Amino acid sequence: MLKKFLSFVVIAIAFATSCSEVSAQVTPTIDSVRIDSIILTGSNARVHFKYFNAQGASLFSYRCNYGVSPNVNANSSQIQSSPAGTDTASIVVSVLSNSTSYDFKIVFYSPTYAESDVKSGITSGGGGGSCTMGLGATSAFLCIGQSTTLSAALSGGVGNISYIWSPGNLTGASVTVTPTTTTTYTVTGTDGVGCSATKSITVVVGSGGGSITVLQDTSICAGQPVTLSVSSTQTVTSYQWSNGATTPTIMVSPNITTTYVATIAYTSGCTMSKDVVVTVKNSPAIIQTSKDTVCLNSISGISVVGYPVGGVFVGEVSNGMFDHASAGVGNHLLKYTSNEAGCVSEDSVYVWVMNVPQISSWSYDQAGNLILNGSFPYSIEIAVNSVTYTPVVQNASQAIFSNLSLVNGDLIIVKSLGGGDCFSTFYITATNSDTALESEVIKIYPNPCRDNTLEINSYQQEGEMFRVFNRHGKEVLSVLIEGKTSVNISELPTGIYYARLGSNSNVIKILRE
Repeated sequence: MLKKFLSFVVIAIAFATSCSEVSAQVTPTIDSVRIDSIILTGSNARVHFKYFNAQGASLFSYRCNYGVSPNVNANSSQIQSSPAGTDTASIVVSVLSNSTSYDFKIVFYSPTYAESDVKSGITSGGGGGSCTMGLGATSAFLCIGQSTTLSAALSGGVGNISYIWSPGNLTGASVTVTPTTTTTYTVTGTDGVGCSATKSITVVVGSGGGSITVLQDTSICAGQPVTLSVSSTQTVTSYQWSNGATTPTIMVSPNITTTYVATIAYTSGCTMSKDVVVTVKNSPAIIQTSKDTVCLNSISGISVVGYPVGGVFVGEVSNGMFDHASAGVGNHLLKYTSNEAGCVSEDSVYVWVMNVPQISSWSYDQAGNLILNGSFPYSIEIAVNSVTYTPVVQNASQAIFSNLSLVNGDLIIVKSLGGGDCFSTFYITATNSDTALESEVIKIYPNPCRDNTLEINSYQQEGEMFRVFNRHGKEVLSVLIEGKTSVNISELPTGIYYARLGSNSNVIKILRE
């Protein structure tokens, strides 16, 4: 007959802060039983045992006797039945004294009689005491949205200990909570032999409840004022808006859809933030100009664009260009009005048209002094052979330059310093009666030139040299004219140039774009 070994575990549990465990190993024989272990705590004991089913009966009857050492059976015993094949069973018995040695014995009655050796254990802890629950903190303070970790420890527990927290049905010795209102959390710890203890902690949630009230529809036209205010049912110590304002009510006039965030600080030390979106229905009218100053006789004008597209210009604007020649010298106001999504908006800019320096006569002596007579509404300078000179004396009708070294044929470029690219030119000749004004001695096109080729048509001047000068009077290109001639200007940077044909004193202005 197959033989199995039977072992019994006796565990005595009481509600105290510590426990002692006595283990004994007895080699079992056929129809024998042994106590595997005894655990005694406080004034209660649970006996765990293992047994051997020698006869294969469906039930076993056993008795746990115990008493103050060495008096086994001095106290009443308990009889229980256990199904066949069970490895482990337990008996709960009561002991009345602490710090006392108790003897235990398991007596097996059916289907075969057997009994274990006597094993002893000493109770510990206060009489009638229990396992106790400890918390990492007894209270906590949070602001809305913050989290805290709660921790518990069951002292005096035996074996595996489980914890359950409420509300929330959370488990574990440590849990993380994020309450929105003040909440009391209760934790219950239970050890492996049924001892349990409970403790609570209150988590106080700081003041909150702020809310934003928009006193006007938050869908506005660009630049329209709207009032925003923030309020709270709690005591507020300060207000802070994302635009820097520190008052509960603000007025804003955004040109684009904008989110405003209000942060409220409470006496509790907590803060709360809310936001409101002010939706802008339209894009504000905008005028963009390529520049703000132009010369009256400039080849290149001022390009003007209005946004959003579809608005109306007021001023000398046509086909996206400001007509400076028609507008004349002076400061001119340009307006652009847009009507988008039922929102009317307007933008305006000023552009300035400068007059060219007018040279009525000039004189140059051998001492290097050049005197220009004419009309000079702005400060001027001259450029000769890539060298720039400023006048030693200038008024509205005369400018005097000194320390020059000029020879016949030098191109003199007279430039106003107002930023509008205003130039006049003339050549030094034997007499000052040959002052040169711009005129079309030859046909040059396209002008302005955006391509790399400039077409020159001057059949009356065949065999003459066509010379091009930059704004500083330096020759940068020359070509022999043979009727209709194509000139490659790909090497010339964008800017204003001056062209002279042969010995003719007249100058033509060219714009390279």
